[in-house]
Amino acid sequence: MFAMRPSLPMGCHELRVQDSDRAWRVIYSLEVDAIVVLEVFSKKSQRTPKAASSWSVSRRD
Repeated sequence: MFAMRPSLPMGCHELRVQDSDRAWRVIYSLEVDAIVVLEVFSKKSQRTPKAASSWSVSRRD
């Protein structure tokens, strides 16, 4: 499922994938000629880890 979250920096998007035992999140950015995958992590709780958000921002810049 595609989701736009206001907590993500401008230009970043989140793809949510539900597996049999956990949920996966893919944080990505769309460029003119590429899709840049910034971070992939599994979720075990409702909250997105702050470390994942900050890594995504630093990788995008």
